[in-house]
Amino acid sequence: MRLPRVNSFFWIGVALLGIGAYAMHRGPGFMFDPGVKPEPHETLYYLIVGVIMILNGFIHSNPLLDDASAERKKS
Repeated sequence: MRLPRVNSFFWIGVALLGIGAYAMHRGPGFMFDPGVKPEPHETLYYLIVGVIMILNGFIHSNPLLDDASAERKKS
């Protein structure tokens, strides 16, 4: 069985899942901007966006072929 091709969407999603997992461990004060209250659901946002990015990486993993390359494969 061949592993699926992965692209940058997949790797960004993995990074976001890692940040989300680390944030779950550290608590809601993990990431903050000075002067801004910490967002209590920020960890959940990172995890959801990470999953969406990974799914997007798998869906768009096949490159599109132009007409010229398709014709060459037929010959």
